[in-house]
Amino acid sequence: MLQNQPGAKVQAFIGSVKMPTNTAGINNQSLPADGRLHAFTAFTRYYAVPASHWYNAQIQSDINQFISVQFSEQRAVVNIVNSLVDPGSTIQGMASAKSMYTTNTSAYQTSSFALQGNGQQMVWINADSVQNSKSARISLQSLSAVYEAHAK
Repeated sequence: MLQNQPGAKVQAFIGSVKMPTNTAGINNQSLPADGRLHAFTAFTRYYAVPASHWYNAQIQSDINQFISVQFSEQRAVVNIVNSLVDPGSTIQGMASAKSMYTTNTSAYQTSSFALQGNGQQMVWINADSVQNSKSARISLQSLSAVYEAHAK
């Protein structure tokens, strides 16, 4: 953005595991571990408290370089779907946060990854623009529930 550029705006927000005190404009909801895809629109904050077993999470988007962030205590994962270039020049941690995040990139429209619950809250935020978020989806599946269903 250039100085004196008419109509130019910047939107910024802070994401964290803790619940924000001002939720105006934030779509804050629980992410059920049901394996179904849920709309992951802009300004959406999903949270879950996964039990101590394995889960599969999935993020989908047909937009290039779609970005979301997964937070847990003292850790963050930046998830990029449809990654075209190295995101290192645009995604950077500041100060002590430099060592507190990793980046998970996928060259495809779907990124699936395993995670292990530990009874602590996890949060997923959509960190992309409003226009790039219209087709984004997220899911969380308990692998324990899948195993139990197959064992019956």
